[in-house]
Amino acid sequence: MDERLEEIKEWHENDGEMHQFQIDWLIEQAEQNYRIQKENAKLSIMLRTAQSDLFDIQQQNQRYKEALEFYADENNHRKLIIDGDTMYLGRSIAEEDSGEKARQALRGEST
Repeated sequence: MDERLEEIKEWHENDGEMHQFQIDWLIEQAEQNYRIQKENAKLSIMLRTAQSDLFDIQQQNQRYKEALEFYADENNHRKLIIDGDTMYLGRSIAEEDSGEKARQALRGEST
C-alpha cells in the first residue's frame, strides 16, 4: 500500500482528525482511480475487439490453408483411368473443381 496512505490511516487512527492536505491527497487519489478505471474499461473493449478480429483472421487463414493444400496436393492433379486394357489420363480433381475451393475460401465459406 502507498506510504502516504499508510501515514494518513495511522494519523486518523491516532488523532481522529484529518488535515486539509491529507483530504486533498485522498481526493486526488480517488480522481486518479476513476480515470484509471475508465481507461481500463476502454482497454478491455479494445482487447475483446482485437481478440475477435484475431479469431476471424485465424479462421480465414485456415480456409486459405485448406484451399492451398488441395491445389498443392499432386494427387489432385492426376487422374488415371483404366478401362479394360486401356489406360488414359482423365480430368483431375483439381480440374473438375475449376477453382471452386479457392472461391469458397475467398468468400469466407468452409471448403
